[in-house]
Amino acid sequence: MKIVFLSCHSGLVFRGAETVCDSLANSLAKRHEVTVFQPKKFDADRPYRIIEIPIRGGDKKVSRTILKFLRLDRAHREILAFSLRAIGRCLFIRPDIIVPMNGNWVILISKIYSFLSNARLVVSGQSAISPDPLTLRLRPNLFVCLSGQNETCVKHAAPKQRTVLIPNGVDLNAFAPAPKTNPYGLPRPVVLCAAGPDRYKNVQETIQAVSRLDGISLLVMGGSQETREMGTRLLGARFRQTTAPHDQMPAIFNSADLFTLVSESSEAFGVVYLEAMACNLPVVATDDELRRGIVGDAGLYVEDPHDIDGYSRALATALAADWGNLPRKQAEKFDWDEIARQYELEFKALMK
Repeated sequence: MKIVFLSCHSGLVFRGAETVCDSLANSLAKRHEVTVFQPKKFDADRPYRIIEIPIRGGDKKVSRTILKFLRLDRAHREILAFSLRAIGRCLFIRPDIIVPMNGNWVILISKIYSFLSNARLVVSGQSAISPDPLTLRLRPNLFVCLSGQNETCVKHAAPKQRTVLIPNGVDLNAFAPAPKTNPYGLPRPVVLCAAGPDRYKNVQETIQAVSRLDGISLLVMGGSQETREMGTRLLGARFRQTTAPHDQMPAIFNSADLFTLVSESSEAFGVVYLEAMACNLPVVATDDELRRGIVGDAGLYVEDPHDIDGYSRALATALAADWGNLPRKQAEKFDWDEIARQYELEFKALMK
């Protein structure tokens, strides 16, 4: 099969959807012709073809104008231009399957192309548990739900939509246990939190919870200016906030003793939990059905991330426990190669 992904942020950032795109394309490229349209190529080669379509990004100064509501502000116009250029190249590739990794214009343009070319349009619920109504109105040939909650929301909003439940996965070869290091010189034990700047990630609550534990350090990969200021003020030398390329993240996970992320329950999945557990890190996560499905018995749960005392106790308990190889065994349930085979079966069914 010829499979095309449209990912308008890959190569620029490496968040959940971008990680999924790269990992899934890697696995599928072992048996199929895979092309990914993205703004910037990676430093390292990939087994799939990358076609670079530069994109500058949006202007925050106009983010609250009527233009954004109409999806015609600079950021959305850039995404529209990206989508049109990618689809133009698809006229020569003639893919069997087209997978837009982003919403709005990317899905709309992909839908138009799939209608005219008879390519099958496949969309996955990477953005949120409750999908964008526009996506469902466009009726992709297949909607890949990441969790039972995601599937329930899709079926409620669009009962006739064809769906399949396939979770995200992790590359178990890239993310694996290794001897502990301490590249940032933080006092041990070290709690790791990897999160974007979005407020719903609750990184500020994580900083407050760690600050109530004597001798515990916090390493934040990502975060925001606000979290940087708070962490420096509350934790001093026990705090470090930085960033690293995704291919360096296995070493970062292996430098920590515990991983935590207590995002709000609206978050779609959380590949970072799998990456942490694959490196045999126990996890402290939000207590909801989605996280329990991902983390299982390889961590502890926080019912209310804003209850700083309760969150702090969960961190202390997790650090004191002997988890053995339980986190790694849990991550092995989400091997990307196996998950890619599930995608492959669904793609073949669409082509019949």
